[in-house]
Amino acid sequence: MRKRNMSRGNMRKSFKGAPMAGHKLDARAIGERIRKLRQRLKMSQAELGKKLKVSQTRISRYEAGHAAPTLKMLVKLAGIFDVPLDYLLFGTEPPPPYAPELKVYMVSRWKQAFENLDYLDNYVPLPLLADEVAAGPPRKIDPNDIEGFAVIHSSWCPNPENFTVVRVKGTSMEPLLMEGSLVAINHARRNPKELNGKIVAFKQDGGVSIKICQYVAPDLVIGRPYNVESTEQLVFRGEEVEDCIVGVVEWWWSKQR
Repeated sequence: MRKRNMSRGNMRKSFKGAPMAGHKLDARAIGERIRKLRQRLKMSQAELGKKLKVSQTRISRYEAGHAAPTLKMLVKLAGIFDVPLDYLLFGTEPPPPYAPELKVYMVSRWKQAFENLDYLDNYVPLPLLADEVAAGPPRKIDPNDIEGFAVIHSSWCPNPENFTVVRVKGTSMEPLLMEGSLVAINHARRNPKELNGKIVAFKQDGGVSIKICQYVAPDLVIGRPYNVESTEQLVFRGEEVEDCIVGVVEWWWSKQR
C-alpha cells in the first residue's frame, strides 16, 4: 500500500470545495478548535470518532494537525459541536452561548415526531417523567412512568443515558425555577462536595426535591431554597450524606411570570 505523504500542499487539497476557498486554511488551527470543542463537551477522542464513524487515531491526527478533515467531515463536526462551519474553518467567533432549544413530544406522538426530525444524528431524546419534582417538600417520583421525550441538540447532552427531564412543582426555587419549569437532571454527578453551590435533586423520605446544595462538612449537607421567603430546607447528616443526591440540574427551561 502506498504511504500518503501529508505535506502542507496535500492538507490544503483535502479542503477542496470549502466555502470561502480564497482564505488560507490552517490544519493545525482547525485541529486545535476541534480539540477544544470536544473537551468542552467532555467527550473522548474515541467517543467523537464513534459519532463520525472513524477511528480514535484519525481524531488524534485531526487535532494534531497531521491530517485535515474533508469538508463533509467538517460539516458533521459543526453539527455535533453546534457551531457555525466558519468557526471550525477560520476561527470566526461563534455566537454567544444560548439556552438549548427544547422540543417535547408525548409518547403517543413520539415515533412519528422523531422520524420527521431534521439532522436526526445531532439530536437526542431524554425521557420526560410523568411525575413532578418538588420545589418544596419532597415528592415521590416513578422513574419508569414516562410521559414523553424532550429532544435536545447533542452538544448540550453528550451522554443522554445519564439524564432525565422532570417538571417542577412548588415555589421554593422561585424566581429561578418557576412552577411548571422543566429541569434536566444528570444522574452521573452525585458528589455533594463537587456540587457545592449547584442546583441538585435531593432524595429524602422516599421523595425528590430541588434545592441549592450547601456542602458544610463530610457528614453534613444542607439543601437550601432559592426563594428568600421560603423556610423549607433539607438537612442530611452522617451516613445520609453518601446517598442524598439523585443528580445535578445541568440546565432548565423556566416559565416567566
